[in-house]
Amino acid sequence: MVTERLLRIAEKTVQCAMRQNVDQAQASAFLLDTALTRFANSQIHQNVATKKGGVLIKVVLNKQVSTTRVNTLEEEQIENAVIQAVKIAKASKAYLRQSLGPLSKEFSTRKRLIVRLCTERKRLKKPLKRHTQNRQL
Repeated sequence: MVTERLLRIAEKTVQCAMRQNVDQAQASAFLLDTALTRFANSQIHQNVATKKGGVLIKVVLNKQVSTTRVNTLEEEQIENAVIQAVKIAKASKAYLRQSLGPLSKEFSTRKRLIVRLCTERKRLKKPLKRHTQNRQL
């Protein structure tokens, strides 16, 4: 459910950027879960859990590239960040590389998100397995 919501937010962000007449747009929505437990006199004194989310936005306009990050998932603030990213792209120098690489026109946000999640799972599992194997030897 959370993944689907993040996917919708990323898709809306790309659509918002494309309405600004940019050549290419890319968005990655994220959500961070953090927890903290404080101890005093060998007892739990305070237990705090937070969720923080945001969107990374990349915009290409006439070979001018802009990257912006907004630390909220509110639609209005994301739209303001997209407008700001377009302004930054207009003010920046042209990117000299011939190919800007695959962005949202070639790959859907869903595929990128799935690939990123699979990569993270593999990355997290491999060190644990290696560590366990080293201990057994």
